Amino acid sequence: MSKIWKTMTNLSPTTYFAISLIAKDAVGCYMYTTTAKNNKHYTPEKRADVANYDLANGIINIALQILAIKPIEAGITKLSESKFMKHCFKNLDQRLADKDNKAVKTLLKNKAALVKGSTALLSIGICQYIIKRFISPFFSMPASEKFQEWGLVKPTLYEGETYTKPSKLDFVYNAPENIGNNLKDFHEDFHDNLRDLHSDIHENLRDFHGEIKNKFDDLA
Repeated sequence: MSKIWKTMTNLSPTTYFAISLIAKDAVGCYMYTTTAKNNKHYTPEKRADVANYDLANGIINIALQILAIKPIEAGITKLSESKFMKHCFKNLDQRLADKDNKAVKTLLKNKAALVKGSTALLSIGICQYIIKRFISPFFSMPASEKFQEWGLVKPTLYEGETYTKPSKLDFVYNAPENIGNNLKDFHEDFHDNLRDLHSDIHENLRDFHGEIKNKFDDLA
C-alpha cells in the first residue's frame, strides 16, 4: 500500500485529471450501453445498433485519451518553456514583483504550481474536446458495425420479439450509404462545433480582457 500511495502522490495534476475523466467515461460507456440494449422503445435491431455504437464510442474515447494525454501535456509544457513564450512574457515577472500587492506576490511565489495546473487544465480540455467531439465519432460508426457483426452486444429480447443479427453482406451492401451519411453528419457536426468554439473563444477572450484590465487598474 505504501508503494501505491507513493506512486499516486508523485503523479502530475494532468494524470489525476485524466484518471478521473477516463473512469467517468468508462462508467458512462457501461451505463449507455446497458440502457440501450434494454430499451423497450427500440426494436431489437435498433437496440443492438445503438448499444454497439455506445460501446464502440466509449472504447475509442478511452483508448485515444490514454494514448494522447501524455504527448499533449509534453507539447504544452515544451511550448510554455519555449523562447517564444519567454519573449512574450519578458520582464513581466519583474514588473509585477515591483507592485506592492499581496495577491500578485502570492501569485508569483506559486508560479510553478500555477503553470502545472494551467497545463493540466489545457491538456485535459484539448483531449476531451478534440477527441470526443471530432475524432471519436468519425471512427465509432464503422467500429460499431463491426461489433454488431460480431454480436458483441446482443439486445435484450422481450416476449414475442426476435432478433436477426446483420450479416457481413448487409454491411458491405450498405457501406457506401452508411459512409456517405457518416461523412455528412460529421461535416455538419464539425461546422456546428466550430461555430460554437468560435463563439466561446470570443466570449472568453472578452471576459479575460475585462478581468486583466480590472486587475491592472487595481494595481495602478
